[in-house]
Amino acid sequence: MIHRGENEVVFHGILKGSKLNVVVKVQSDTKKYQSEVQALEQTQNEHVIKLLGTCLEETARLLVFEYACNGSLDQHLSHQNSRPLTWQERIKIAIGVCRGLNHLHGNNIIHGDMRPKNIWLTHDFQPLIAGFGLASMTNESQNSSNHYIIGTLGYLAPEYKERGNATPKTDVYAFGMILLQLVTGRSPTDTRLHGHSLINWVY
Repeated sequence: MIHRGENEVVFHGILKGSKLNVVVKVQSDTKKYQSEVQALEQTQNEHVIKLLGTCLEETARLLVFEYACNGSLDQHLSHQNSRPLTWQERIKIAIGVCRGLNHLHGNNIIHGDMRPKNIWLTHDFQPLIAGFGLASMTNESQNSSNHYIIGTLGYLAPEYKERGNATPKTDVYAFGMILLQLVTGRSPTDTRLHGHSLINWVY
């Protein structure tokens, strides 16, 4: 098992009949399952996780993704791995995420939960944007609106927290927080900030 969340369990496995390493997500939330499938079926990019297959039978909701052997960016920034990321790797990750996010927005997809935990790293530290359970579709003239705030504390844009309207700019704000975390090594909720926001602490 790789990860257990509130509505999901994620496993590492081998695709039957081959030697292909895959990630299998068991999703108990129907809406999140549908959001991931809808978003990933409409886009393909080297910096967006590939959806290899799905299964929806009675209460079973499975998603099969490509495997990223270096885990999540969150694991590296929280020092769960053996060594810190080099500056070259950090720059590569930042550029890759930016390109992947630009591709999503060009296809009218709002990710909705950009954070290090949803960025997976390949063998050569190329980033793959994952975690599309809160994704939504939009266009230039229509914003996605929620009656309640969803997302991850520390990565939510102020205007989204105030009005509940998700736009591509919401993702861009979260990406900015990820950049600050890549540079400083501190998360937006780091207790060492002594009550300050990461932005105020930096500036």
